[in-house]
Amino acid sequence: MKPDRCRVLPLLLIALHLVGCSSPLPPVAAMPTINPVKTRAGNPAPPLEGIDDERRASGSLLLGHGDELRLLVFDEPDLSLTSAQVRPDGKISVPLLGSIRASGRTPDQLAREVERRLLRYVVTARVSVMVNKLASQRFSMLGAVNKPGLFSIDGPTRILDALALAGGLGRRDINGRSVAAGDLSRAVFVRGRRVIPVDFSAVVAGRAPHHNILLRAADYMYVPPLETRQVYVLGEVAKPRVLQLERPIPLVEVLAAAGGLKKDAREGAVKVIRGSLARPEVIDVSVDKLMEGKALDVLVRGGDIVYVPTHPLAKWNWVLTNMLPGLRELMLAKAFSGG
Repeated sequence: MKPDRCRVLPLLLIALHLVGCSSPLPPVAAMPTINPVKTRAGNPAPPLEGIDDERRASGSLLLGHGDELRLLVFDEPDLSLTSAQVRPDGKISVPLLGSIRASGRTPDQLAREVERRLLRYVVTARVSVMVNKLASQRFSMLGAVNKPGLFSIDGPTRILDALALAGGLGRRDINGRSVAAGDLSRAVFVRGRRVIPVDFSAVVAGRAPHHNILLRAADYMYVPPLETRQVYVLGEVAKPRVLQLERPIPLVEVLAAAGGLKKDAREGAVKVIRGSLARPEVIDVSVDKLMEGKALDVLVRGGDIVYVPTHPLAKWNWVLTNMLPGLRELMLAKAFSGG
C-alpha cells in the first residue's frame, strides 16, 4: 500500500477556485465560547476554582532527581551529609541506612523517614534536611519578557516572582514613548493540561493577590506580544510548525504550508483559536466543505492557533487538553531557537 499523501495540491487548488468564485457563500459559524467572568479595572478578579488546595499542596516543595540536599543528624556528625544528590532512581545514600527514597517527598517528610530508621541505632534521632540546590523544580516563562526560558523554583515562588526572574516585560518605543511589549490581557497560565484563568493584568496592578498563585514544577506561562505575526499550526498536519505571516492569509494556505492534512485528520472539525486561551474565540471550520465550494475560507491572522483534531465532534475542553502539549513544545522550541 502506498503511503498516505498529504493533501497539499487539493488545498491550493480550492484556494484558487474560491478566489474566482463570484457567488456569495455562507460564512463559517463561530463555535459558541464559554468565557470566564471578564474583569474590569477596579473590580475584583473572580476566584480561581481548585487553586486553594493546589496552593496548600505547593507550599512544600517535592524533591526530585538532581536536587542537592544537606542532611544533618544532631550530635551525630558521622551520620550527617553536607551534600547528597538525588539519584535518577529517586534515592539518596545515607550513612548506616543505605538508600532511602527522596523523590516525591518534601524535605520534612524525608527527615522524618530518616529519623524513623535511625531509631534502631540512635536513642534520640533529630534530623534536618535542607535543600542546597533544586534542579527538579522548574517552570517556563515565555513570550514578550526580557529573559524567556526555564527557571528553577528555589523556594516559594509566585507569578510576580516569575515575571521578575524573567526580567519583566519587554519594552518597545512608540512615538518616542517606551511601552510594554507584552499583552498581559492575553497572557496564559498552564498547569498540566489545564489552563488556569489567571488575570495577569490584575496581578501586576495589585488588584488580585489571590491570582498571584504559588508555582509548581512544570507550570507554564506565556505573555504574547502586543502585535504578533506568528501562527501555530498543530494536530493532524504533516509538519506542525510556527508560521510567520506578513498579512492574514486563507486557512487553506496555512494548512498547505504545514504540509497538508494527515490521514486521521477530521476535515469537518478544524479549529481556528483566537485570543487568550483562557478567554478564546474558537472558529469551527469544515475544510471538506471548503473543498466542495460550500463555505467561505477563514482568514488566519497573527496570534491565531490552527488545530486539526482526530475527533469529529471535538469540543473546546477536549481540544485544549490534546493541544497544550504540542503548543508548549512549539513555543519552547521557538524561544530557544532565538526566534
